[in-house]
Amino acid sequence: ARQFNRPFDQARALTNLAYTRFQEERFDEAIDWLNASNEIARSIDAEDILLNNDGNLGWAYYSLGDRERAFSLFEEAERRADALGDTQGSLLWLSTTGYVLQNSGDWKRADESYRQSLALARQINSTDDIVNCLEDLAHTSIQLGELEEADGYLRQLDPLLVASGNHLDVLDVTLARGRIAAARRQDQLAE
Repeated sequence: ARQFNRPFDQARALTNLAYTRFQEERFDEAIDWLNASNEIARSIDAEDILLNNDGNLGWAYYSLGDRERAFSLFEEAERRADALGDTQGSLLWLSTTGYVLQNSGDWKRADESYRQSLALARQINSTDDIVNCLEDLAHTSIQLGELEEADGYLRQLDPLLVASGNHLDVLDVTLARGRIAAARRQDQLAE
């Protein structure tokens, strides 16, 4: 790509090199490759590469324990996806932001992120994403002590799970129902 002066291909190749470092859990090196890719991508206004790299940088920093920087990069990826009209990308990075917030114990902000994700999933009618968002919202609602709301999300999931037949989703819903029962001190149902 350098030899033939193809900056887009060069930026992509650098992103791919970063990906190989991710696979090897060499996150510092992945960051270096992504930053090099970003430098070229910015010079040619390759927004799709920048979007991908923002998210990947977020994961690299998250893997290194820098949640605040990761959070900022995931938010930037979501803003960039939104600006590009990439609803699926916005959904991905909003959900990812929710996971980072949830893992940091910031359940209220995670809940808000998941609510926004659900709205986008419904907008594009993505059943898999709707299921994932409803599951996430059920768990954050339980954590926030909003058990009726969690029940509501689970009721919305029932027909979707019957249609999909995904056993992992069924197990997740069963876990959520057990957590609700335990929170309500309904020991027989929680078992």
